[in-house]
Amino acid sequence: MENISISHFENDAVQDKKLESYDWGKDNFLAGQELTVTVTLREYRELVASKATADQTVQASREKVVKLEAELKEAKAEAERLKAENYDLQNKVLAAQSRCNAQGDAADGEGSCEE
Repeated sequence: MENISISHFENDAVQDKKLESYDWGKDNFLAGQELTVTVTLREYRELVASKATADQTVQASREKVVKLEAELKEAKAEAERLKAENYDLQNKVLAAQSRCNAQGDAADGEGSCEE
């Protein structure tokens, strides 16, 4: 507990920060009663490396999701095309069967159509 220090500033520091713009030089300040932590350079490098690795993993996952979504879209389009083709073929079969039945009725029961 010896390494922990609590700094006491007046509330003016927080108020000033809220009123100023968020440029790079102003976003690194210590407000009253904030807990600060000191890290070694090695710990900092490990944190940066783990964040970079996590960012790469997230990016790879996003790219994989985009690729899978594209494949899913293509598969859905193919399924719709095959459904339409199947419907057309069924209609052609039914039309051929009805023609065959009509020819069979005209020929007095002799079926001239092949199945």
